[in-house]
Amino acid sequence: MDDGFLYTGEGQSGDMTFIPGNRAIRDHAGDGKKLHLFEYVRMGHVRYFGEIYRTHRIIQAPDINGALRDGIVFVLDIVSGSQPAPIDPRAP
Repeated sequence: MDDGFLYTGEGQSGDMTFIPGNRAIRDHAGDGKKLHLFEYVRMGHVRYFGEIYRTHRIIQAPDINGALRDGIVFVLDIVSGSQPAPIDPRAP
């Protein structure tokens, strides 16, 4: 996947800003934290992809009311050495 995983930032109306949730993603490495990606598989089950993060970008996108606004999109890549966990098809 050339663009990695894309994750839209927090905030539904008006321009997105680096409020606490968005700031935590952007600044996690500088704050001495790691960021991990999980994918919902089915009720009660997730798949672990590994430690992630590349960058973010600001895009023009409609908000919940249809108004054009600045939106934050985080571009997430799996950190070298992290391996996605296989999905066990026998799991309930």
